[in-house]
Order: sequence, then C-alpha cells, then structure tokens
Amino acid sequence: MKKIEELLKKQQTMEASKAKKSGIKIVKKKTKSQIKDDEERERNCFKFSITKLINHPVYITFMTFVTIYALFFDDFRLIALNK
Repeated sequence: MKKIEELLKKQQTMEASKAKKSGIKIVKKKTKSQIKDDEERERNCFKFSITKLINHPVYITFMTFVTIYALFFDDFRLIALNK
C-alpha cells in the first residue's frame, strides 16, 4: 500500500512539474464538502440579493402603491362608473 501511495505522489509531482514548465494550471477535483460549500455560498448570495431588493425604498414604495390600488381603486371605479 505504501508503494502505491509513493508511486501516486511521484506521478503527481511529475505531472505538476510538467504543467509548470508548459504553463498549464492543474485544477484539483473538488470534494463533496467543497461542492456543498460552493452551493451554500451561491444560495446565500441569491438570498442576500433578494433581501437587498425587497428592502430597497423604491420597491417598498411601489408595492405600497400597488396594495393601495388593489384595496381602494376598484371600489372607486365601481362607484364612479355606474352603468
């Protein structure tokens, strides 16, 4: 088992030295926990963006007018435009 590990390390170092000479970057495979962390970071970024949008004063003002319109202006339309 130790010999296999030593051979793998030698192979990795040889590949790394070849990559350095040719200017190629070696990208390591991500573990499952790293992938989960990245997904969590993306979700948190999305949540932060939505929260920032919803708490913006322009959005709050717009939604207030939409709510007032929905509550009152339909009644005013019915009263003012009798058929």
